[in-house]
Amino acid sequence: MTRNLIISVLVSLDGYIADEQGSVLALERFYRDHLPAGVVDWRVPPDFDTVLVGKNTYKCYYHSLLNMTQKEVIVFSHTPLAGLGANMRCFSGDVISLITQLRANEGKNIWLFGGGNLINQVVCGDLVDQIRLVTLPLNLTKGIALFNTTHQAPKVNLQSLETKYEMSYSIWTK
Repeated sequence: MTRNLIISVLVSLDGYIADEQGSVLALERFYRDHLPAGVVDWRVPPDFDTVLVGKNTYKCYYHSLLNMTQKEVIVFSHTPLAGLGANMRCFSGDVISLITQLRANEGKNIWLFGGGNLINQVVCGDLVDQIRLVTLPLNLTKGIALFNTTHQAPKVNLQSLETKYEMSYSIWTK
């Protein structure tokens, strides 16, 4: 059985996953303030054992990633990182080769949690099986775009769309 690669992120209405400084604070604040207590975090896909993140995403979500002790967390960075947990490793090689290798190994799904550069490399490599977007009714007007518009758009179809708590949750599949 092939492991699926799932991208899952918060995105503003105008298509940004972070502001110009790379901060996700505005998106996270809105999401946390509007998702009722006890509701499952829509970003977290079912049945995964590996999390892929870029260096900036690692810095933003360090404590959450550190708590994923039963998951392998791979941080893409060209510079060494301090404070990696026992379940974490840093990777500076070719993104496409690593993901191809991970998919060939036994295991559960692979969750790509961010950032923009990593997402775009995977989309350009046509490795995405599913995209889960939580779209928030915020306009950042500038920042880090979910997709680089100079590259080909991912080849996905809308599988489901749900709107609750002033947010929309869509799942797109290959």
